[in-house]
Amino acid sequence: MHKTVFLAITIASITVIGFLNHDAYAIFENYDIQDPSSCLSLPSGNPIWNVATSTCTVTNISLTLDSGSYLTVEHGISLVIDGGEIDNNSSNIVNYGTIINNGTINNSGGDIDNNNGATFTNSGIVTNNGTIYNYGGTISNLSGGTITNSDIIYNNPGGTITNSGTITNNSGNTINNNGTINNNPGGTITNAGTIISNFGTISNFGTISNSGTITNSYTISNSGIINNNGTINNNSGGTINNLSSGTITNAGTINNNSGSTITNSGGTINNLTGGTITNSSTLNNNPGGIITNSGTITNSYTISNSGIITNSYIINISSGTLANSGTITNKGTIINQGSISGAGTFTSALNKITNTGTITDPVTAKTTTFAAGYTLNYNVIVPPGVTLTINPSQTVTINAVGILSNSGNISNNGTLINSGNITNNGIITIITQTSGPCNPNRNFTNSIINTGIIHNKGTLANYCGSMNNTNILINSGNITNSGSSINSGTITNSGTITNYVGIFTNNPLGTINNSGNIINKIGTIKNSGTIISSGTISGIGTFTSPLTKIKNTGTITDTITAATTTFSSNYTLSYSVLVPSAVTLRINSGHTLTIPSGVTLTINSGGILSNFGSITNIGTLTNNGLVTNRSIGVIINNGIVNNNITGTINNLGVIHKSTGTLNNSGTLTGHPWVS
Repeated sequence: MHKTVFLAITIASITVIGFLNHDAYAIFENYDIQDPSSCLSLPSGNPIWNVATSTCTVTNISLTLDSGSYLTVEHGISLVIDGGEIDNNSSNIVNYGTIINNGTINNSGGDIDNNNGATFTNSGIVTNNGTIYNYGGTISNLSGGTITNSDIIYNNPGGTITNSGTITNNSGNTINNNGTINNNPGGTITNAGTIISNFGTISNFGTISNSGTITNSYTISNSGIINNNGTINNNSGGTINNLSSGTITNAGTINNNSGSTITNSGGTINNLTGGTITNSSTLNNNPGGIITNSGTITNSYTISNSGIITNSYIINISSGTLANSGTITNKGTIINQGSISGAGTFTSALNKITNTGTITDPVTAKTTTFAAGYTLNYNVIVPPGVTLTINPSQTVTINAVGILSNSGNISNNGTLINSGNITNNGIITIITQTSGPCNPNRNFTNSIINTGIIHNKGTLANYCGSMNNTNILINSGNITNSGSSINSGTITNSGTITNYVGIFTNNPLGTINNSGNIINKIGTIKNSGTIISSGTISGIGTFTSPLTKIKNTGTITDTITAATTTFSSNYTLSYSVLVPSAVTLRINSGHTLTIPSGVTLTINSGGILSNFGSITNIGTLTNNGLVTNRSIGVIINNGIVNNNITGTINNLGVIHKSTGTLNNSGTLTGHPWVS
């Protein structure tokens, strides 16, 4: 092809053109660069043709292409622009070969077509107020080069845009990518408009700064920096891969929509204050990946974490799943209405978690103060050095699915209700007051209410509060009571229970299985249930019980104050007993009460021992009240009977002196004793 000149002009027009500056041309012609003559015919820029490389070089060109004109670079031809300016005004620049721009190209309402196999290399300035089409060619913006788009750029299938300089997409304008965009190290892409990548790939090793909208339906791969202050929409079919050296910093909005995937493969995602990440599909934080959140992350589908997530504001699992096999550290708020699962590390202050869904990944508690009521319905681990504090008048409820494993300190100044499972290897305290005798105006206001299971391997201490067990309490550690402890369930003790100055009540439905130690210092034990002891019960406090409610194969050294008891089966006292005023011990016909050696049965004034069966005494029977041996009764004394001054022994049956001793300073009535 050769330059074709259309001279539909008047002689007057030619004269006017002749007065123009040599380097400033208003071109109404078509230029097709394909050989030396077409190169040298360019009216500006001192064109030079290199035969060996088929290169046309222009220097400091000043060229204006107006409507209807063309500048074409043919296959195998290179056009090098060393300085100067080409203004493409509503006309066309068409490249089939190579354009190397070291000057300025202003596209104002025109088209720049970079065709299949063509190369456009820029280290100068390209401003686009028209349309740039990359039809399967390569556009390379080198270091120092700038491309500024104020209209539209199409990177069509097969096309490649490689940037090591600066590409700016201004507000209201569009880059439409269905090919490949490579942003190299040192390269910057700044978007205030719209980047649409429906079937294209964006690979970033430099910096992408977005204050507009990026819409992706194919692949974005980041090994550099993405700063988002606008909106990133990852639509169906879209994948965003943040690789090991990549950082995504968001102060705007990232929407991971249905059918899309964001994968953080060893990189960092920082969601800043005011930033929002909404996941409606799949977000993977792989090993080595770090997500830090100071904004809001909302999940309605799946987040899989095997890296590190640190939350300082809000993570909202509105539905869906957060599957954790890595580390989650919560310093803000986690709202879970879906599921948090896995066996990773999940650390949080407990009152920073609101759970109406399901949490199966155990939460490692940080120091927490409950200043309002709270329901714990998930698995919690309290490590050493961590304290959970329940403030006065507040209630913490562990529901039926809740599991609390404590190796730290739980300080209860309010109410702890357990319907789940507590395992204590640390310290649990109920505190109404910290010193001195319990204040009767404040007694027992703070409490633990157990309708679930408590296994105490550490210390469970009650300071003037209340412990109420209606289900299962297992103790292999230490329980201390200086308040009120009430059992209507089962207590199994292989450790130590110390009742200092408190009241320990075992109700009719209550059972205490003791193979350890129960120490009743100067407190009170009230038993109307069942005590089965193969261990030790000691102390000098008050221990009141019907005697048949105690089954002892161990050692009891604390004297039992009897409640009214009827023996309807044989019974051997294995502990000393005091029968107080208004209390009666009755032995029914056909049954024997045995007082073995070393055991003392004391009847206080007003107390009654009524025998319709048999009493065998090898120990000591001390009477300050009334002993009645009924007509069918038999008493065999091989021990010591002390009938003190206020005592009366009324024998209507048979009393055998046998080998025993009678010390009498009281009253003996009825039948005489026989040898």
